[in-house]
Amino acid sequence: MRRATRSPKGELSSRMKIAGNMWVEAWETARVTPARRQKRLFDDTKEAEKVLHYFAMQKPGDVASHLFSFVINAALLKLKQEEAAENVPAVRKSVQQAASQANKLLHSTNPDYSKLEEFMKQLAGMETAIAQAPSLKAKFTFNSEDESEAVQLKKFVSSLLEEPEVEVGGAGQGPAGRIIHRLFLNAQQAALLPSSEDDMGGDRKDFPSPAGREILLRTCVPRPAPYSRTLPQRLFCVPMREEFRLAGAFSSDTSFF
Repeated sequence: MRRATRSPKGELSSRMKIAGNMWVEAWETARVTPARRQKRLFDDTKEAEKVLHYFAMQKPGDVASHLFSFVINAALLKLKQEEAAENVPAVRKSVQQAASQANKLLHSTNPDYSKLEEFMKQLAGMETAIAQAPSLKAKFTFNSEDESEAVQLKKFVSSLLEEPEVEVGGAGQGPAGRIIHRLFLNAQQAALLPSSEDDMGGDRKDFPSPAGREILLRTCVPRPAPYSRTLPQRLFCVPMREEFRLAGAFSSDTSFF
């Protein structure tokens, strides 16, 4: 096995010096030119001018599209940090899903801006949930030595952040119900600012008047004939001051009809 030898500095290798080699001829015919007078293979000045010209011709929308990936990565990192501080499990799962979704959206050669807009709305929703967490925790705190009530309130706050509708355990007599009653009472006092004449009335209610009523009728009857199978029927009604909604869901036996 031959040992590789290095060529002297400033000379071609032995393989390049073989007779009739084009590199030998080019080496012999080349003029001796100082390095400072040689044309640079990479002119950094011209390349920098091209870059500056490219930036000067960009529109605000083009600049935003170039910075979009950095902004999304920074937003995801900030959401992850804030979620770790507030401990919102629902947002934690959403951030993980958003990270994988952003990876697919940003690596596309032709990004779909409608999907990106929907993705930004998801990030805004997660930001809102994180901002609501400290507010709900501050409101639903109960100065009591009963640990069971503290556990109920913690579970109630977690459900408010994760679910659209939450059942208030114990209604108005439970820990969450008492706090909700107090919040409504404070809001009523701050909004109405009753005068001395109103105070003398004494019929002021703690809760505001309802915006509407929901009436739900459910039953099971045989339709369309008395000997048909018994099937569920549903009627939903919402009367409001300036609106009235009525919706029904009716089922019929189609075996012999």
